[in-house]
Amino acid sequence: MHRFYIAPEETAADIVTLPEEESHHALRVARVRDGEEVTLFDGQGREIVGRAHREDKRSLRVTVISVRTVPKPAPGLGVAMAWVSR
Repeated sequence: MHRFYIAPEETAADIVTLPEEESHHALRVARVRDGEEVTLFDGQGREIVGRAHREDKRSLRVTVISVRTVPKPAPGLGVAMAWVSR
């Protein structure tokens, strides 16, 4: 499933129009087709699964199917010790 970035304020809508650069990537590079499921993310833990619909040659809309919040990952810490030999 393809993933595309949207601004955090866009995550509240039922239908999301992708920004110009994301629409270009979706339509020209990833070649997303009408009716295909895609995932949108806002970089703050919210993911939206939706169905893509081509609006015109340069614009893609996504109808929201489900929304989920992904918890922030806990930072990991690794400690290593090196032996010094003489």
